[in-house]
Amino acid sequence: MLLSVLISAIVVGLRGIYGHPLGGKGFGVDGGLGGSDLTAGLQSKVSQLSSVAQNAVQAKIQSIGSIKSSLTNQEHVPDYSRQEYEGLPSKGLSIYDNLHAKFGSLTNAQPIVDSIREEDKYGNTGDKFYPVGRKVVDGFESFSNIINKFFEVPREITRQISRGITDKLNSVGAKIVGLM
Repeated sequence: MLLSVLISAIVVGLRGIYGHPLGGKGFGVDGGLGGSDLTAGLQSKVSQLSSVAQNAVQAKIQSIGSIKSSLTNQEHVPDYSRQEYEGLPSKGLSIYDNLHAKFGSLTNAQPIVDSIREEDKYGNTGDKFYPVGRKVVDGFESFSNIINKFFEVPREITRQISRGITDKLNSVGAKIVGLM
């Protein structure tokens, strides 16, 4: 709005200097106002515009200040997103973990790796049925080898046939292209 008023004042001033654009009487040389009267009129308009602009700017600054003060005077609201509460299942697990730690500290149990003796590591001869277990394992191994050979024979025959067909097609293609 202020800009439109300023532009209007400038247009009125220019009309006063150069005359009315449509040939009517204006502020120009033959219109009545001229010279110092025109300058005084423009100065009064400019002073009115500047006072209006200053008042508008002051009003905006005051409104911004009031908004800023209303934002800074709000009560502090705690941030609940950072607070965590332990639920019932978690409390049960915590109790279990605490009891486990207390029991472990009472018995002062050592890990098996640190307390095992050398003869316990390598001298385990408690398997009385080792020969029977070995025969069962060997029997299943020979059975699986027979089954594998049974399935391997058709696969090998198919592989040989596909190699023969591929060689024949390669020779036909080479003759067509002219490599042979």
